[in-house]
Amino acid sequence: MLHMEISILSFADISMRERGAESYDFLLVTTYVPVISICVRAIGFIFLINWLTLKLWLPWHVVVVFTASVVYVDAWTMASHSLDRTCGYLCVCALAVLAQPAQAGKTCTEGASLFLWCENFIWSFLSTFEVISCVSGMRVAAPSIAKVLIGSVLALLHAWGACGHPGVLEMMCRAVVFYVMCAVAVMCSKFTHVREIERKNYMTMIPHAYTHVFFVHLYAMVASILFVLSVYVRLVVQSTQSAPGADLEQAKPDTAKRVDTTHMKRTAEKRHESVGSREERDEHSELLRKLVAAKAASGMP
Repeated sequence: MLHMEISILSFADISMRERGAESYDFLLVTTYVPVISICVRAIGFIFLINWLTLKLWLPWHVVVVFTASVVYVDAWTMASHSLDRTCGYLCVCALAVLAQPAQAGKTCTEGASLFLWCENFIWSFLSTFEVISCVSGMRVAAPSIAKVLIGSVLALLHAWGACGHPGVLEMMCRAVVFYVMCAVAVMCSKFTHVREIERKNYMTMIPHAYTHVFFVHLYAMVASILFVLSVYVRLVVQSTQSAPGADLEQAKPDTAKRVDTTHMKRTAEKRHESVGSREERDEHSELLRKLVAAKAASGMP
């Protein structure tokens, strides 16, 4: 199943590499329909998997096969939707559900709790730093595969040392937060300072940068999300305030160009009029000379 999920995520990454920044109209209700759709599907998916494991007590391998099948069918059905491709469909959600510890009431020792706290905040810090550095135009020059491997190691350490089992409602809320943050990253991409040459990598890294939302401690997750949202709001406000000034600066050259064109047209008209007047005077002088010559030839005084 892990191979299948990696394949689907790779397909999503390849699809997003062929796309640039899109423009979204935030006043249209239809803009938010894909976000609502994927959130509803994630909530239903989490409820269904927990119902199969907690109520029907199905064998674990059956749950794994069923989960992989649902994720595959969902990805195949929603392949034409850009937001779903960017978010990785339901792959991260399925991985988070299946990676939860089987024992819900396990007690953590002091050493395990300290280890989890440190691992959670390190994971949140690195993910937050990656997002903020990308949108600020100061992306760390490191291979994307290295960043993905670091996130995978942190997820493995979290699964190895996890003691508690989050409830169904908490997992649903985390899924909604994950997909909403992915949507925010996609829709606000045109307001960021991401260079055009790095925009494809930025879009590809979106689901990986928010994977920690499903795993880390609630405090670490809330702090990370609030920090990222504040940065996005600041970028949107700056872009909105600078837009009228940019339009005015763009209008100044056009106005100067129109003035220069008008001046050149008037100068050309005056030049044409002066040339025409000169030609008329020359023609009049020629006629007078011919008349004088004709009178002289006929002997008229």
